[in-house]
Order: sequence, then C-alpha cells, then structure tokens
Amino acid sequence: MSTRFRTLALVLAIAAVPLACRKPSETPAPAVEQAPAAAQAHASSEPYGALPDGTAIEKITLTNAAGDSVSAITYGGIITSINVRDRDGKRDDVVLGHDSLADYLKDGSYFGAIVGRYANRIGNAQFKLDGKTYKLAANNGRNSLHGGLKGFDK
Repeated sequence: MSTRFRTLALVLAIAAVPLACRKPSETPAPAVEQAPAAAQAHASSEPYGALPDGTAIEKITLTNAAGDSVSAITYGGIITSINVRDRDGKRDDVVLGHDSLADYLKDGSYFGAIVGRYANRIGNAQFKLDGKTYKLAANNGRNSLHGGLKGFDK
C-alpha cells in the first residue's frame, strides 16, 4: 500500500472519531440501510488538476462498506469532502471547501488542509530553543502562521 493511501486511511479513521463519539440522540435514529454483503471498502483516484508548474494533482477517495467516504487531494493532503449520513440517515458532504484546485490555489483560508509544521501563530516569526534564536518566514504580518510561506498545506 502506498504512503498516500496509508495516510488517507489514517485520515478516514480520524474523521470517523467525531461520529463514534457523538452522544446518543434523545430520539432513536432511524434504521440505517446495511450495505450489501458484497460491498467492500475501496480506494480510487482520479485527476484533480495541475499546479502552475505542471505538477499533476490527484483526488483520492476512500469509501467504506457502508458508503461513507473521504476524499483528499495530493496538494497538501487537503480533505475536499467527507460524505456521511446524519442522524436522520441523510447522506451529505460535511466539509467546508472549494470545488476546484484553482480555488484552493487562490484562497489562503487553509480549508481542509494539513497545517504544519505547527498550527497557529509564532509571534515575530521567531522562537528560542536551548538559548538559540530561530527565525521563521513571516506570512501573517510580523508573525509566522501555520508553517510559514510553504507549510504542509502546500
């Protein structure tokens, strides 16, 4: 199994945590259809676009036997959709994001992205460790935000 599929399998497992941790509803949830016995989890990929330098970007989708799915693109590991059923059994995409690679490239909002090497701001784009000062790229005024100019989201 390739690294990207292992990474997305982990993302799918993490995405399922909030669903598993939901408090039971006061009213019983409607019965959810069971997947046919032949249904199995699977992964698929398709072209999603290309970066200005020509690098091809793929969209990878992992789907479980119940039909729940998560899709992410190979540009920054951005999660573009998570399709799950709500407590009423209605399936919907629960991710806030964009419809195209071009929109992700021009928007700096970090929708669905893996932020890193750290999340949030480092003041004045520098920090001290063991008495040594490390300077970082300032991409949020004087501060360094979500990994700097080229964080993991890129």
